[in-house]
Amino acid sequence: MVVLSKALLYPSFAFLIGGLILTLVPTTKRPSIKIKRSAFALVVLSIIMLSFVPIFSSVSYVSNIFSLSFFQGLELVLTNFTIGKTWLVTVVIGIFLAITIILNKKDKRFVYFVALLLGIVMIFIVSKGSHMASLQPNLGYITHGMHFLSVSIWVGILFVIGLCAIDEQNWLAFLKWYTPVAITSVLTVTFSGLFLMGGTTPEYANSFMLSYGQFLLLKHLLFILIILYGVINGIIIRRKLKRDSSFRPKKWLRLESVFILLVLFITALMTESTPPHNVSVTLERTQPSSIFEKFHGSVGPYSTVVFSGSLVSYVFIIMVLVCVFFLFRTAFVNNRIFKGIISSAIFLIASYLFVMTTISVENTFMSEGVIFHSVEEAILKGHQENDQLTILQKGNRYDDIIYVLYTINESELISELLFESESGYERIWDSRLTIGGIPIIETDYKIRTFLITDGPWLQQGYSFTYVTFGFIQEPKDVDTVEIRYEGEHKKVPIKNQSFFNLSYSNDQWEALHPIIFYDQSENEVGDYMRGIMETDAYCH
Repeated sequence: MVVLSKALLYPSFAFLIGGLILTLVPTTKRPSIKIKRSAFALVVLSIIMLSFVPIFSSVSYVSNIFSLSFFQGLELVLTNFTIGKTWLVTVVIGIFLAITIILNKKDKRFVYFVALLLGIVMIFIVSKGSHMASLQPNLGYITHGMHFLSVSIWVGILFVIGLCAIDEQNWLAFLKWYTPVAITSVLTVTFSGLFLMGGTTPEYANSFMLSYGQFLLLKHLLFILIILYGVINGIIIRRKLKRDSSFRPKKWLRLESVFILLVLFITALMTESTPPHNVSVTLERTQPSSIFEKFHGSVGPYSTVVFSGSLVSYVFIIMVLVCVFFLFRTAFVNNRIFKGIISSAIFLIASYLFVMTTISVENTFMSEGVIFHSVEEAILKGHQENDQLTILQKGNRYDDIIYVLYTINESELISELLFESESGYERIWDSRLTIGGIPIIETDYKIRTFLITDGPWLQQGYSFTYVTFGFIQEPKDVDTVEIRYEGEHKKVPIKNQSFFNLSYSNDQWEALHPIIFYDQSENEVGDYMRGIMETDAYCH
């Protein structure tokens, strides 16, 4: 349900922004379009409703766990959760935007310009909840907002012309101004996308081993195809119109819009998965892509993707180039849209097979058999020499295994497992769970729960292990915390402003789990709620 809502949310924003831009363009520089003011209002309403879907699931669970009515749970989420507060701002601006458009009965351009500005503000508000905004609150937030806005401008104009144009007049005049707008938007999308990908998926090639990476690869191949259609609609179609004024170009624009919708749908799917900051660690916690393993066999945490061309890959790249030639030729010569669809489909398949046959997998196994004399020495071996280590607490995991909760440079909060023997300590491969992002000293508290399904943290004999730990600066008088999992309520003491807990079950519990703060007198002094459990070894 959440994926579907996001898959519809992106086109809704695009239609809103694109439609408002076209209302500001003189009628002599675009085809005639017909969009009722009520249609704009409905789009704004759909944005409000679609952005409410993720909140609805949170409200349902909060109401259940606290035995509240739906409306009491709604009030709690809207007044205490960031996602709820953001949605309230979206509602206020959306209502004002809809009223502004509906009351503009004389279709004044200045009013539409104000409406466009409000639409842009809504985009940046929604971007506040993006993954990159949580990693880098300022630069990441602005970059995601620019990325989202550029897509909405580029795609939105295409959508509106493809769906709402009642004729195909002034097409050359339209292309004259839209082509540079599209090029600027595409360049902005490309560079901002590379920046965002660098923050969320730094190991691009290795990510192909995961379902997330497979979606990302398909998204990029579709993006290349869309660029080819941009060449068709911006250059080839323009030349053909100059030669044949009776030519009807709108169907090629609509075909490009279909592929753009596929990209937006894939993007919606990806937003429901945690980006793999460290692929090796992610492969310890999640299953690799079954499609990738059909090409390259079994892969695991020690696998690395490398590029190594083969004869088969050369065959596929030739197929790709042939498809590009036929796609351009179809648009310029015979104008049969069906041939364009076939060429596009073969292009995508051949491009994917080219990438998958160009890469290979190398497995590198690293030994962790080094014995250290102290816990500090063992932990610092995995960090930079000048890093400042602060151990918050230690405890037994098993008879010969301990856990260590510590901070590095008072920024990251990390939990790690070590073998303990009479000789000293040994590091356990890929047992590090890291809470990164904003430094812990800059927040009142930082708490996360990791959902473990395999690897060294998984409790023997159980399907799921829940590792919850955190650091609390405010309130200052917290003595214990109570973690209210769906299947267990557990009180955990505070030590050095930190706490650590392991729980396990054969059932997968709901992601929402309140954490209540108590002082020494058992009085409630605060609480924390997070709507997800981390499935990767790194989170923020």
